[in-house]
Amino acid sequence: MLCLKREVDQRTIITVPPSDKPTIIEEMVIESSPSWARLGYTAPDGVVIDREELHLSKQRDAANKAKRDAEKARIAAGKAQASP
Repeated sequence: MLCLKREVDQRTIITVPPSDKPTIIEEMVIESSPSWARLGYTAPDGVVIDREELHLSKQRDAANKAKRDAEKARIAAGKAQASP
């Protein structure tokens, strides 16, 4: 079980891979106060559960890697054309 503490207005992002059968994700309130809750998640393998800030960081990292890979490919293509 993954346990996360979320404060008011903080989010959890759940990414479910495509499947032809239902995906069941359980969420349980473990502990709470007026300003936060500790949540527990149980999900099948392949389901990604992230704090929103981590999810956004992963998206930025993937976008930056794609840009770097595209630049490397562009440079390699230019070198290949320049070779006699």
